[in-house]
Amino acid sequence: MSIRLQFEMRREGLDETNFLSCITALAREKGYPLEWDGESGSVEFCRHGRLDFLVERDAVRGGCDSSLAGPGFHAAAVDFIEELEDRSGLWAEILDEGGYVEEQDFEALQDCFYSWLWQLLELLELHKNDPVSLHICWSAEGYSPCEVPGTVITPMGRYYVDFLLDWVKSEGIVPFAREFFLWHDRQQDGRFYRNNALNLMWEECCFMFSRRSGEDARVNGAILDLLERAAACDPALPFPKQDYLLLCRLDGRQPVPLEHLPDYQLFDEIGYRKRRVSHRFGNMVVQIPGSYLEKFRPEPAGHVFYDGLEHNWHHIEIYSYLYAQKPQFDQDLMRRDDVRDSITFDVGKGVCKASVFFGDDLAGGRIAAQIIGENQMNLVVIAYENPSEEKWAIGLLKEIRCYQLPVRTIGLEEN
Repeated sequence: MSIRLQFEMRREGLDETNFLSCITALAREKGYPLEWDGESGSVEFCRHGRLDFLVERDAVRGGCDSSLAGPGFHAAAVDFIEELEDRSGLWAEILDEGGYVEEQDFEALQDCFYSWLWQLLELLELHKNDPVSLHICWSAEGYSPCEVPGTVITPMGRYYVDFLLDWVKSEGIVPFAREFFLWHDRQQDGRFYRNNALNLMWEECCFMFSRRSGEDARVNGAILDLLERAAACDPALPFPKQDYLLLCRLDGRQPVPLEHLPDYQLFDEIGYRKRRVSHRFGNMVVQIPGSYLEKFRPEPAGHVFYDGLEHNWHHIEIYSYLYAQKPQFDQDLMRRDDVRDSITFDVGKGVCKASVFFGDDLAGGRIAAQIIGENQMNLVVIAYENPSEEKWAIGLLKEIRCYQLPVRTIGLEEN
């Protein structure tokens, strides 16, 4: 359930070098970042607005899913393809589910996106009594925000389902669409910059000091740049003052004057990563503080989460393995001389056996937990500087669940 745009560009004797030169120059002129790996590439127009392409021997093929980015991105992508066709000398065939290529009618394109959004809300109404938070256009990859009964999670924030449905029934779809789509109008206006900033704040921002990591510096700086540009473009647009001032402090930036700007308000505090978030590893779901940094460890293959603090630090490693039959616990791990205590408890439909180690020169405390559910073995290792954090670590392990109901995602297979 999406609105897609696909294209194919061909010409006898395709000149790959000329095509790459043309698309690189065009992307640079428009200020769109371009990535190329030698076979395929992408042009990023905005958050969740990316045009992918693949260069083959006789043709260039590509496309995008415009559903979340919105009608402004969809039209900009069509413009880009048509201009690229003129510059490269290739002939383009475009398959446009939004109908913009044929009509060049932006209001009709917006209506197409409004119809799509109405369909999502109709599905939402059917499932509004489900016992878990619903998800609209939320990728199944990566984390899932914490559960709040009666709410729906979107890339632009959390809404109470009943309020959202009443809102669109009483005022129509347009007010919600202007808040939901990242690029709602034809041009990149103040709302475009603010909505892209809000999406970053909801999905990626950890609200930590920029000096903690390069990722924090990148995200904090990008949000502040977008918000300040939004304020300059449209001073009448509601502006998230409190979070802007917080990010200025975290980034060491002098705030712009805010007195003349109306305040942006939502029911929930902006930022999913201000709370714990869920990470799924096969049939196991782990609740981890959203502010933690994450990296993948190739050998042995696993995920590492850490708070990046110099003092009172926390470090979590997670390894998951599948077996043909139900695996057995490693008894040797629990019988090691440096194990101070062992505890066993259920985690949903799985079982956890945790070994609590004595502190050493590397960490004030460490726990290695084996978690088995069906044919999956998981090893969760938690280390912390302060021995008093043992209770926190055991509490995190007790919140793990195996065979949790799958997340219900409405409207988008992947971002």
